[in-house]
Amino acid sequence: MRRAVYLSAATYSIFPVLVLWYLWVEPPAAPGFVIGPLVMLRLILMGRWDLVSYALRFAFLAALLVVTACRAGFWPAILVLICLLTISVLLRQPPADKGIALEFPLRKGIYYTAHGGASSFINRHHVSDSQRFALDFVALQFPGARALGIYPKRLDAYRIFGRPVHSPCQGTVTAVIDGLPDADPGDTEKQNPAGNHIVIRYEDSDIYIGLAHLMRGSVLVRPAEPVRAGQLLAQVGNSGHSSEPHLHLHAKRGGNAQSMLDGQGVPVRLGGRWLIRNSLVRV
Repeated sequence: MRRAVYLSAATYSIFPVLVLWYLWVEPPAAPGFVIGPLVMLRLILMGRWDLVSYALRFAFLAALLVVTACRAGFWPAILVLICLLTISVLLRQPPADKGIALEFPLRKGIYYTAHGGASSFINRHHVSDSQRFALDFVALQFPGARALGIYPKRLDAYRIFGRPVHSPCQGTVTAVIDGLPDADPGDTEKQNPAGNHIVIRYEDSDIYIGLAHLMRGSVLVRPAEPVRAGQLLAQVGNSGHSSEPHLHLHAKRGGNAQSMLDGQGVPVRLGGRWLIRNSLVRV
């Protein structure tokens, strides 16, 4: 896992520079003049930019447009921009099922959607029936990175670790796990994938909301307890099958009321927004 994170960070930091250098020195007729910008657009739209800096995403996009315009002319740069907007619109398309509206569960910060959306290109959970529309959140610090370093070993080096988690809806708690340890980054616990977690029955429906990877000993509610939207529930941790501190949220319909891992995934809108990878939430 650590090697994969470092490789991804290097890709986001170095590969765009190599593409920009190639576009600057090679003639516009070179084969890479088409392939390079397309690969860069894929990275810009689908990459995990919190690993290095969210600001770099826009810096590389601006540089791509400027270099393309300088080397190939105004219209190729416009074509790159059109491709960017087209792919962005396709990725942001919500599913036909409008799902449910929830409140954003975190407060006071800038939060980055590390996984989310209706495609496996931008949401690693999409292959799972119950987690089809799951969301993973981290917090950003200056200059748009989720931690002090690429993959630090200390839990408190991650901006989101220990942040309060609030109930995204009114409902009734159906399951709580609170005694599992917070693992060091990279040391995942596959036997208990959700780690410390809370399951809430959404109002009086057959829909259940799961909040996972919570800090050990931080959960403030118990099964059968009613909760209101905005109520403080726990803190963000790194328990269970979690590679680093983050908050996992998903909704499911049906299945076992005490489990997060069955049923059918339900689309979620948080604060009225359909969030996908690279979406920011400022609260």
